[in-house]
Amino acid sequence: MKNIIEVDFQNAGEAEKAAKIINESKTDEETRAKVSAVAKKEKLTVTITATDFTALRALTTTAMRDLKVIVDGFKIAKSF
Repeated sequence: MKNIIEVDFQNAGEAEKAAKIINESKTDEETRAKVSAVAKKEKLTVTITATDFTALRALTTTAMRDLKVIVDGFKIAKSF
């Protein structure tokens, strides 16, 4: 099973930083779900793969929560 999330950022640098943060998530060979992120220009594509719906839902929720923190962090950094 696979879920793909696409997020547009204001610039390529932010998308690349977000991809790096998402890809730092530790997953091992025995996990039921994995996440990977790729930045192309201003677009971040996050791909979540899982062996079952429960694992897919759980990791999708985690990835979306992480993305919210990343986006909010960029907004806060710009305000200074």
